[in-house]
This record gives sequence, structure tokens and C-alpha cells, in this order.
Amino acid sequence: MYRKFELKTIVKNMTKKKNSTDGVNTKLLKLSFESIGDQFLQVINNSLQKGEFSNTWKITIVIPIEKNQNTILCQEHRRNMVPSYDKLQELVVVF
Repeated sequence: MYRKFELKTIVKNMTKKKNSTDGVNTKLLKLSFESIGDQFLQVINNSLQKGEFSNTWKITIVIPIEKNQNTILCQEHRRNMVPSYDKLQELVVVF
């Protein structure tokens, strides 16, 4: 079972990516954490206890988005977008 301060640390350390498939970027998640953190914590702890995870976990939209203008190399592109909740849940499992 995770505690709120642990989840808050994970959210705080998430990278500031602008895109996700659910329209909720990391900045919004960080700004709203004080209001919605308890709900996220409950969902994540229930998910871990039951061993049930989102059906969308690791399903991504692959769109090569240039990080900088006039890029040529593959590593100069963002390769996919994942829902913000799924990113958070993955980080909790890894934490």
C-alpha cells in the first residue's frame, strides 16, 4: 500500500511531457494533485491489491513528433503518447 506522500513524490518527479492520449498532461496532474491525490491513491492501491490494471496500460498512440525542427534521426522524435494515469501507475509499480 502506498501513502499519499509517496505518490506525491512520484508525481513531482514525473517529466513534463505535454502530450498524452487522455488529454491530461503531467503539468495538470502536478497542479491538481492536492485536490485529486486521494482519489488517485485509492485507485492505485486498489489496483495493486487486486492485481487488476487498466486495459489501456501500455497501449500507446505512435506518432513521430519532432522534438526540434528539421530533425532527421529517429531519436530526435517523440515516439508515443500514453495516458497520464497509466504513466503514473507504471511509475508506482517501478517505485
